Amino acid sequence: MGHTRKVNAVAFSPTGLQVASGGEDKTVRLWCARTGRQELIWTNHTESVTTVAFTPSGEQLASGSEDNMILLLNPTTGECVHFFHGHELPVSSLSFSPPGHWLLSGSWDNTVRFWDVRFGGEGPVWQGHTEAVSAVDFSPSGAWIVSGGKDNTTRVWGLQSDVLVLSGHTQAVETVAVSPNGQFIATGSQDGTVRLWGITSAQCLVVIGDFFGDVNSICWKPSTTTNDGEMMFATGCKDKSIRVWRLISEGGGSSYRVQLVWSSTFGGLVLSGAILEGANGLTWNQEKLLTQRGAIH
Repeated sequence: MGHTRKVNAVAFSPTGLQVASGGEDKTVRLWCARTGRQELIWTNHTESVTTVAFTPSGEQLASGSEDNMILLLNPTTGECVHFFHGHELPVSSLSFSPPGHWLLSGSWDNTVRFWDVRFGGEGPVWQGHTEAVSAVDFSPSGAWIVSGGKDNTTRVWGLQSDVLVLSGHTQAVETVAVSPNGQFIATGSQDGTVRLWGITSAQCLVVIGDFFGDVNSICWKPSTTTNDGEMMFATGCKDKSIRVWRLISEGGGSSYRVQLVWSSTFGGLVLSGAILEGANGLTWNQEKLLTQRGAIH
């Protein structure tokens, strides 16, 4: 038996052997990724679980909830290692530092908080968003973090410098993700757009529009030794679509464009400022219509 109500969050372990999930039934569950067998269940939360995240080593698992609490769990023994109290409203997002020593959390109480994973203590509390914090993420170097909020802004917090505010979205920022090379931030919003920001320039490099609803989730393709630094990311949207995009540099890095690699839905696909390549399965009529509208056969 699994979750008895809606599942809000899932996360793969770094080894890919386990999947953690959190749901409205107030439980955190651990599953075998190969067989689907449930291995562990935690029932410590008193309200809906909103977010889950593994440490980079996979030795610990964190969960955040609408009960304002964060749990640090041991996915091997099932022990609840630490209870983190401090947020005054529900926890919306979690992210571990690259070494896994610090846990970052965002909350509806407008704050971003740090938690000491090794000793169970509370770290700095950062304030700046004027409405709920929807999403947080650590940079690959661990030198800075990024947060997105219901105040329509994305904020880059340097651990040794001032806060950089990225403005452009016209509605709440729902998701943020730092690229594996640490050079770009992707943000998704309730305004139906995705924006790509350059860290060095602090400018918006690309805007992807024409989503039919809120963009709720973004993740970058992990950097590996076989993809030659290829920059790709995926988006999940309220319009039920999953789309994978490729970021392409032009002019020696002076400008960028995006290319749609694939989409899970095609019936209502509308794009502007993007390139579609390698489409298969089109009918003769569809090919003619696309050609009439400027597509290259």
